[in-house]
Amino acid sequence: MNKIFLFLFPFLSLIIACNSEPALPKVNFQEFSETDKRKPENAIHSMSVHSGLRVNQFAAEPMIVNPTNIDIDHKGRIWMCEATNYRMRFNPKNPYRESGDRILILEDEDGDGIADSKKVFYEGEEINSALGIAVLGNTVYVSHSPSILMLTDTDGDDVADTKDTLFTGFGGIQDDHGVHAISFGMDGKLYFNFGNAGKQILYKDGTPVLDRDGRVIKTGTRYYREGMVFRCNPDGSQLEVVGHNFRNMYEVAVDSYGNKWQSDNDDDGNKAVRINYVMDYGNYGYKDEITGDSWNVRRINMHEEIPKRHWHLNDPGVVPNLLQTGSGSPCGMLVYEGELLPTIFQNQMIHCEAGHQVVRSYPVQKDGAGFKAEMVDLLKSEDKWFRPSDVCTAPDGSIFVSDWYDAVVGGNEMDDYQRGRIYRIAPKGKDYKTAPLDMTTVEGAIEALKNPNLSTRYLGWTALNKAGKIAEPLLSELYEKGKPIHQARAFYLLARIPGRTEYHIARALKNKNPDIRIAALRAARDLMPEKINYFASLVVDDVVEVRREAAISLRFTTGSDAAKTWTRLALKYDGKDRWYLEALGIGADKNPELKFRTLFGHVEATEPFEPLWEIAWRIRTPYAIAMMRNAIRNPDVKEEDLPKYFRAFHFYTGAEKEQELLILLNGNHRFQNKINQYALGQMSNGFLKINKTARAKVTAFLPDIKGTPEWISAIVALEQIEQIPELWKMILNNSHPDLQSELIDAFFNLGGEKLASDALQNAEPLAFNKILSILGPINNKACIDVLKNNLDRSDLDIRQRKKIVESLGNSWDGVHYLYELAKSGKLDKELHTTAALKMMTCWDTEVRWYGPKLLDAATGNKGKMLPPIDDLIDLKGTIASGEKSFNEYCSSCHMVNDRGIRFGPDLSEIGNKLSKKALFSAIIYPSGGITYGYEGFILKDKTGTPYTGYIESQNEQEIVLRMTGGFSKVFQKPKVVSLDPMDASLMTANLQRVMSQQALVDLVAYLSSLKKE
Repeated sequence: MNKIFLFLFPFLSLIIACNSEPALPKVNFQEFSETDKRKPENAIHSMSVHSGLRVNQFAAEPMIVNPTNIDIDHKGRIWMCEATNYRMRFNPKNPYRESGDRILILEDEDGDGIADSKKVFYEGEEINSALGIAVLGNTVYVSHSPSILMLTDTDGDDVADTKDTLFTGFGGIQDDHGVHAISFGMDGKLYFNFGNAGKQILYKDGTPVLDRDGRVIKTGTRYYREGMVFRCNPDGSQLEVVGHNFRNMYEVAVDSYGNKWQSDNDDDGNKAVRINYVMDYGNYGYKDEITGDSWNVRRINMHEEIPKRHWHLNDPGVVPNLLQTGSGSPCGMLVYEGELLPTIFQNQMIHCEAGHQVVRSYPVQKDGAGFKAEMVDLLKSEDKWFRPSDVCTAPDGSIFVSDWYDAVVGGNEMDDYQRGRIYRIAPKGKDYKTAPLDMTTVEGAIEALKNPNLSTRYLGWTALNKAGKIAEPLLSELYEKGKPIHQARAFYLLARIPGRTEYHIARALKNKNPDIRIAALRAARDLMPEKINYFASLVVDDVVEVRREAAISLRFTTGSDAAKTWTRLALKYDGKDRWYLEALGIGADKNPELKFRTLFGHVEATEPFEPLWEIAWRIRTPYAIAMMRNAIRNPDVKEEDLPKYFRAFHFYTGAEKEQELLILLNGNHRFQNKINQYALGQMSNGFLKINKTARAKVTAFLPDIKGTPEWISAIVALEQIEQIPELWKMILNNSHPDLQSELIDAFFNLGGEKLASDALQNAEPLAFNKILSILGPINNKACIDVLKNNLDRSDLDIRQRKKIVESLGNSWDGVHYLYELAKSGKLDKELHTTAALKMMTCWDTEVRWYGPKLLDAATGNKGKMLPPIDDLIDLKGTIASGEKSFNEYCSSCHMVNDRGIRFGPDLSEIGNKLSKKALFSAIIYPSGGITYGYEGFILKDKTGTPYTGYIESQNEQEIVLRMTGGFSKVFQKPKVVSLDPMDASLMTANLQRVMSQQALVDLVAYLSSLKKE
């Protein structure tokens, strides 16, 4: 660029942003310096938009900063949550605004697509880090963990006059994994969700909310796990859970038919981000339904691919995912029901993916009783700071995207507190204009109901619902002649007219559009639940998705008539459609015995029904267990089907299950060894100990299944100490790498410490290092004593002694031993650097901060201070050298493309998620933003032994702790004395003190290169 162009460029950029056609050719964004890339006037040049569309910057800093969520009212004004104080309670490195965060109203007064004015609707600390906003009439719902607040403008001056609480109790304060935005459905309900830190839902007076079965709605139970989706009346009454067992959903989007869609984030780094169709009352598989175990805890029949294993998709009772999108940081979503955007986006989801700097759609096609989808980009940016957080439809059909604009993607950290943008997307030449509303007539309310903007629709819906029978003629006309989505909106209102509910539902069940028939069943469940079996019995549909909804509608029904209706629907199952199978399961879960027996009796009396086996696999009734046993003993059963059938036993407890498994042990099948192995894996240790027949049978066939997970569990349960040498042999040979942690646990549970000590004393150099890598992560007194006793051996070279120091540093007691040794001056100087690296990972603050002092002693205080991060960004790094640094310093806790140890987050695509600035910040200040799910804990058992790591999973009986080295250990809760959270990251603090400045720059260059294009 020449100097004249550089001088004019900021002004020309504004011209480009404000006019319908570009005044200049698109500039290569990558040619800008890092400083110029951050300027709002240059942002448009980083963006590409779908054909026929134009993006312009509606607002930017300094007018706004940090928009977490937006909504648009009937006047076309943008309402936004401005989170200046995001996570300041946990991350105080940025300035704090004492007056609190704000709800802003932005208005384009001249129709040029750029905000001209800003108003503060509300400001206060009680909305710090708010993550959701919904403008419904004169009330604004603000979602801010632990509460959903209702801010009402009673006098129309655009300032909140009253504040009330809809619900509270959602997890911790300012929690990203807590409560998210409210959406209004055309059935008159509010929809919202919370992530896996939501925990519970309470009324504003603190009393717990109960479900329709009278149970407290909270996580950690067998009936509700992790994140949940809710539906309730606008006053908070009749709340119900309509889906559970998600990880962290940003918001739920509801279309005019009542279909619910949302994204869900995975445990970071597992490439398992997903898009879900939320089938009412479904379980979505983030944690084991029965035990609460994490996805990476070994189980029979788990999927080979981690992204699918992540959601327990092979388990009966888990609803399929619509789409898995890989890595990412999914945020706001809508269903676009306008006509201004190209056809491919109409009546489809539009979603913000902050991790990949993209706004995209997932055009959906019906697929059996469910759906399938693809990904289509709408807006994409080359700027790694572009973090689209939410998307909304304006009254004119254009869409607006909020941009958090930051070097990081939320989590527990914000790197930048001075920037934030909002963009408008529309066809070229379409200025921003909003038509006035006339809400004084039914005709005007109908027009509002047809609007693509949700706040406008709400006003129309509310006016028409209040009008009741007066509005019926025009609503009926819209139902008969309108576009399909308008017909659905009209139907839901018609069904609410007093005295006309049954008529309109029955009429809608005959509509030629299956989506309207589905809406009719949903309205019947809500408005006439006492007649739901009657309405479901009218479904003689050949359209499978309508039968799906009828099956779900039978969930709370009892009695023989309902069982007959369910049976008729079950007989339509083709044996392949997993969506339909799960709908049948959901419909039977509350009364499975009668419904399944009715189906079985019908089949016995008529003719064979091959899909009966699949239904038995899904249904939870002891009567179906016998069918699983028969399926397994079938001479024609395929060996690859055995794990699937045996997995079904996991979902039962009690004597009936154990007896069926015992029968299976007494067979003579061609796959009997496999059957014995799998049956043993489903038996409880308690049953093995008290049942002599089972114990004798298991003891007899144990040699035949040696080395399997079931063998490991059995020898511990049966206390077979004679197997200690065999366990040690397997550990050393690493013949079962996936079972290594289970083998080690069994070895020490049976008392194998002496054997390990003898082996280390007599080992050759190569074997010596191998044993150290095995023993290091184990916080066992005898094991640590072995390591300590070998540290001063005169026959060891320095490399071997450093290896012992590394191994000691991997356990709590071991690193404290190193600390005491160093403080007393008894630790050799040549071991200082190795010991310091380990100390800096310790949760004990005293030990952690002693590590750098030890480094200073080792380096003679010759280290130089690093320059500011903004200066480091511009330094050139070498990717190949950075990879070597990763292997040396990072691979002991992180994986990249299946290399390394799975302890911290997988970094295979970290370059997509974090900018260079964020990477430098994460390395230099690791405690500034601890990834959710990787918070450190110190656990102490009754022996007083402390263990450090993060909680992999926990349930009512046990806690699974993931420890340094990638090992997991199971603790029975009755034996746990304390479990204390720590205030710092598990990642090594002051790692840059060990590396040269260039090595650090190289490392960041390498990490930045790890991305999925």
